[in-house]
Amino acid sequence: MQDTYLIVLNPTAGGGRAEKKWNKIAEELDLQRISYHLKRSEYSGHILAIVREAIQQGYRRFIAIGGDGTVNETVNGIFSQTEVPTEKITLTCIPLGTGNDWAKTHRIPTNIKEVIGMIKRQNILIQDIGKISFYKEGQKCQYYFNNVAGIAFDGFAVFQTLSMNKRGAFTKIFYLWLVIKLLWKYKASEFSLQSDTFSYTGNVFCINVGICKYSGGGMQTVPLSVPNDGLFDITIIEAMPRLRLLWEIRRLYTGSVYECPKILHKRTSAVSITAPEPNKDLEADGEWLGYVPVTFEMIPQSLQIIGNY
Repeated sequence: MQDTYLIVLNPTAGGGRAEKKWNKIAEELDLQRISYHLKRSEYSGHILAIVREAIQQGYRRFIAIGGDGTVNETVNGIFSQTEVPTEKITLTCIPLGTGNDWAKTHRIPTNIKEVIGMIKRQNILIQDIGKISFYKEGQKCQYYFNNVAGIAFDGFAVFQTLSMNKRGAFTKIFYLWLVIKLLWKYKASEFSLQSDTFSYTGNVFCINVGICKYSGGGMQTVPLSVPNDGLFDITIIEAMPRLRLLWEIRRLYTGSVYECPKILHKRTSAVSITAPEPNKDLEADGEWLGYVPVTFEMIPQSLQIIGNY
């Protein structure tokens, strides 16, 4: 089974697009003589269970068909098991979700023939993965992420998205509309960040902790992130007037956020974030997790990724 890919397919990803494309994907996999076994997820959290069981059965190669949420759940399945070291496991995706931000960093194409050809070539980068320790309903929890996490406004925005029953709908246009709509509701507040390389306390609108570059449907909140350098890139957007914030939002699409003097850039392999006020939201890879206080720890070069390198 170590040479066979376990494919996890989220039938609801991309409004059902992943399921609709499966026959074409299977045809191309067979044409390229790629050995695989397919599993469809049936409920939230099912992919995590599928992946853990597959590793116990001997699978070491995984393809996630869907969006960022499908990839993230696969990553959490890989990192929550103790059967084999994670660096011996290979992951890639066929990006057919609503949000495909992680795939952009690895230049994974959306064209089916091209992405299957990429998988066949097996060009590998060994990516860092982040571990998050946080609180939810008074209980300490642990979660893994492979792309970008957000605290303060980003966490608030994801929570509001869940409330609107639009979970995962983080396209570029939708997220921009959401940012503008919620901008008037969210108030900046005090946060403290502490690491071995820096400390910071200030009135903050948003904090992003990144491994890869893109989130929110193509935004570059952490434009200098490198997925295998062993460091988180941290963007701190300090409090500023709302009209100024609206003006600076354009930088999220151009990779120029650090040209604004009220947007700070830090790098570290671990950071703890606290806030004196309660219920400050935390999200990772578009999934709402819980609340600050939170600690981020890097697991350097811990997962093999197939991409266009």
